[in-house]
Amino acid sequence: MQLDRVIAVRNSKTIYHDGDQCVKVFGNGYSLSDVLGEAMNQSLMAECGLRVPAVREVCQINDRWTIVSEYVRGLTLAQEMRAYPERRDDCFRLMAALQRTIHQKRCARLPQLKEKLAARIARADIAPAMRESFLARLACLPGGECICHGEFKPSNVIREPDGALCILDWHRAARGDGAADAAQAYVAFLLKDEPENAERYIACFAREAGTTEGEIRAWIPVVAAAGMALGNARERRTLHDRILKNA
Repeated sequence: MQLDRVIAVRNSKTIYHDGDQCVKVFGNGYSLSDVLGEAMNQSLMAECGLRVPAVREVCQINDRWTIVSEYVRGLTLAQEMRAYPERRDDCFRLMAALQRTIHQKRCARLPQLKEKLAARIARADIAPAMRESFLARLACLPGGECICHGEFKPSNVIREPDGALCILDWHRAARGDGAADAAQAYVAFLLKDEPENAERYIACFAREAGTTEGEIRAWIPVVAAAGMALGNARERRTLHDRILKNA
């Protein structure tokens, strides 16, 4: 295996291109169960009929757990929007339609999103009174059985040469309310310091899904509170300053 071409570095994961393979090498903090869980989610999504990179192997490279998948050619929608800014709205429409397609799928083997969010809020670095407030809000929000990606953003969607859209990074997949997943997409834009794109995207998604922006916005503070258990210091500061201090 030739690990000499780095595609991306994300949260203690390094992704390499090796011929027709994509090699994701996890940092020392990831357990075998973490890595097998991500590979399982990716395989489950393929079985549900979604276009995802085919998992080929879980192995160790230099004592680090690794997922070897199919290498998918094309540009991510994030790369496309940077190269062709005039395509931004078209990319948002593609994203919204694709996210809606994901939400129409079902997979009973995924965990419940509300349970995952509650666990994250319980360990989030926020004041106890705020934690209890967000847990109470979460309890009042709807459940659901939609497949939710959990980190849906332009860099996780590849447009292949034939126009097909391939979806990456399923480690946070769960089943729940589609509006919650749209709220997670909104937060992902904010964490990239793209508030205008965050607003544009949820407006686009609401039109595509036939829902209201209000249903999505109800989830945003809860998703942000859960994000306080995951992000780095800069991300936690962004979540606090842009969402939580006014929630």
